[in-house]
Amino acid sequence: MEENQSKETIQKKKNSSLIRILLVIFALLLFALGNIISLRGKYLAIKEIDNNSLDIFFKNLKIEYSIFGINFIVIFIIFFITNLIIKKGLKPFFDDDKLELPKLPNKSIAFIIAIITSFFAKSILSEKFMLFSNIAWFGINDPVFNNDISYYMFIFPFIRELLVYSIEIIALNLIYIALYYVITFNVYLNGVDRDLLKKSLFFKQMVFNGLIIVLICSVYIWTNSQNILTR
Repeated sequence: MEENQSKETIQKKKNSSLIRILLVIFALLLFALGNIISLRGKYLAIKEIDNNSLDIFFKNLKIEYSIFGINFIVIFIIFFITNLIIKKGLKPFFDDDKLELPKLPNKSIAFIIAIITSFFAKSILSEKFMLFSNIAWFGINDPVFNNDISYYMFIFPFIRELLVYSIEIIALNLIYIALYYVITFNVYLNGVDRDLLKKSLFFKQMVFNGLIIVLICSVYIWTNSQNILTR
């Protein structure tokens, strides 16, 4: 009897691992297909208009996918570490119910989130980074902060976009943590001890993310106050 249960458990774990692998492959194929169609359309449109613009197209493409790659690595690490902390935070609840902590799809989730957010980062940050990387100094300083005028035209837009994007990522991470705990509690556990919840890593993670958002928002407000172009 115990041997049969052990075989069933092993089979369930194999099936779960297979599902996670298939989800990752599906996400990759979907991403690759969407990008191939989009890039081919842009390439043909530019080629039809002006062949000389293809060099600029490939240069911009290099920037976009560099941003994609950097964002993917950063976001994967953030959410992978988040998942490890969540796993540690969930363990006391399973111990309290005398249940074994299931193998949760942490790497797969982090991978999929990194792919999706990198796609948006590529679109959101590329244009501002192109301005930032092609900065031209004017030699004229503003009378208030003594910054070169080019700072407000090339550097400031990228910094502001990067700060807004960072706030969105941390907010996403905060929502993700809350949903992860709620879904896990409802799927695997029969109720949660309130005292245990108050002492858990859940609130510490939520507070930590909240403080980071407040900090980045403060930097954003301070940075935006130096924007003389809106004065």
